[in-house]
Amino acid sequence: MPEPAHSSIDGPDSRIYCDQQTESIPAGFSDFINAWDEVSVDLMRRLGVEYDWYYRWNTLSFGERKRAQIATALWQHPDILALDEPTNHLDLETRNQIGDALASWDGIGVIVSHDRSLLDSLCSRCLFLSSGSATVRPGGITKGIEQEQRQHVEALRLKREATQEARRLRREAQRRTETESRSAGRLSKKKIDRKDNDTRAKVDAARLTGKDRRAASAARLMRERANGATEHSRNLDLHRPTFAPPSGSLKLNADVVRGDALCRLSEGSISTADGRFRISHPELTITPHDRIGISGPNGSGKSTVLQHLYTQMSRRHSILYLPQELTTTDTRQLRQRVHDLDKSSKGRVFAMVNQLDSDPGRVMDTTALSPGEARKLLLAIGVLGQPSAIVMDEPTNHLDLPSIAALEATLQEYPGALVIVSHDTVFLDTLTTVRWQTVHRESTGGNREFTLACRHV
Repeated sequence: MPEPAHSSIDGPDSRIYCDQQTESIPAGFSDFINAWDEVSVDLMRRLGVEYDWYYRWNTLSFGERKRAQIATALWQHPDILALDEPTNHLDLETRNQIGDALASWDGIGVIVSHDRSLLDSLCSRCLFLSSGSATVRPGGITKGIEQEQRQHVEALRLKREATQEARRLRREAQRRTETESRSAGRLSKKKIDRKDNDTRAKVDAARLTGKDRRAASAARLMRERANGATEHSRNLDLHRPTFAPPSGSLKLNADVVRGDALCRLSEGSISTADGRFRISHPELTITPHDRIGISGPNGSGKSTVLQHLYTQMSRRHSILYLPQELTTTDTRQLRQRVHDLDKSSKGRVFAMVNQLDSDPGRVMDTTALSPGEARKLLLAIGVLGQPSAIVMDEPTNHLDLPSIAALEATLQEYPGALVIVSHDTVFLDTLTTVRWQTVHRESTGGNREFTLACRHV
């Protein structure tokens, strides 16, 4: 497990860290598959781990490697198990398998993840990192977000009340200062005739009683209270909530197609160029305001279906397509496209990147964009053309939870059609009303057959 950058961590020696990457065979995997004890057999059954995986590791999918990694860690039963994005890129079935296996484990678990369903089902506490501070909140991520929002509302109330009190005290301090000034004028003998002994005696008497000195002291005290209240108001920190709504109010515009369909496909099938992969489908229609989510197991043809739909729609309409991955060349071209924009368009791109919870200055200054930043930039550039539909392949991959929340809030306001491939069920439930699902049908002679089923949600 990596050492902390500062301070130290106290805890038991028995601990295992499951890296996000799975290129290497996990330590202890050979011992695990050859143990033949009750725990190893049960874990292999539940997570679908095969005995020959050790010898053909390089041929395994990401999901298979991740299942092997976690099964090996659970079999060793450490006191502390730390997992970095254990369900990234996995289909729903594999996510459920891993979630069930982790739920049955009774040790201490530490998870870094943007899988909200997993965090809600497993976590008794969540650590929120924001603006250089760390806050632990009870419950899963949903309860934590709700508590953070309540605390932010209460902080806003206290800040407002403190500001109002500071203003009231400052007004009162000003009034008493003016009273003090008038009193000082009355105690001055500069404008009194030197022969007016009666008036000069009255001034001396007033000075002797200290009545006006008390007025001066009260004014000074009120100024001190006003300064203290102002300082208290400034010291009330209002950190931006981790899952705050998008900053600004920039809306996505669309050239909404007039008519009843963006695309129609008669009942048939979609095949890869080599013909070894085919997805049968019923008659498909995408209307100008449809919000369609496509889900299914890894390798079941979701991206193939999405690319086919994009090709069909883009023949007649302006469609924005966000692929699952962007190459280094794609990223360089994106940055160049931004540099070539006019001042107004560049401003809108930067505003959209900021709304999607990234610093536009950092995005443009860094030499290497992260995958999440690159996809935000692609979306920001693409919506300048007011596309009739946005087609997205796994848009939440590589995004942290605040960015996902910002993306959800932004896309909810989009007036055109949405077609989204995703394993993130919460994301799909939030944004889509129609679900298309790829279902494995058969495999014969090396060819794979799938069916696309459609339903409303």
